Amino acid sequence: MEKELSYAVYESPLGWLILTHSGAGLSRLDLSPHGPDRARDFQRQGLEKRFGPVHLVRDETRLKEALAWLDRYFDNPQKSLPYRGKFDAGGTVFQRKVWLHLAQIPSGHTETYGQVARAVGRPAASRAVGQACGANPIPLIVPCHRVVATGGGLGGFGLGLDLKRRMLDLEGWHPGK
Repeated sequence: MEKELSYAVYESPLGWLILTHSGAGLSRLDLSPHGPDRARDFQRQGLEKRFGPVHLVRDETRLKEALAWLDRYFDNPQKSLPYRGKFDAGGTVFQRKVWLHLAQIPSGHTETYGQVARAVGRPAASRAVGQACGANPIPLIVPCHRVVATGGGLGGFGLGLDLKRRMLDLEGWHPGK
């Protein structure tokens, strides 16, 4: 049986965003510079890995809070506050701890993988933090782009380092901040 999920499309300065809500919370955000249809197809693949067969229904009702947050974010990325809505992102217990911590990193600031590992009580788990960032199904809203390498390097980013740099620039980030 297919699981019905609500989705909405948002055109942003970074590209097309497709957001999905499971009924329990925000489940996924995908970004595509190639238009909403391609992003939705990619999103379906990710959702089906987690939920099995899905039926996507375009319905912004459940996504109003996330869409309003995106409006506020893109109006003034440097003053953006953390998203306060519910998440239903799946993941392991460790991944969820990392994602909850990432959601609290202020706009324009960064933490290293090691700092995040210490903050979630696993000081030797820097690599695991990087893997949790890579598995984050809600980038931007759960700002994994704000996690950088020790020594000031950008580290990795599943959507590409150019986009990570653009996102940090939008937020007024300067190395060492």
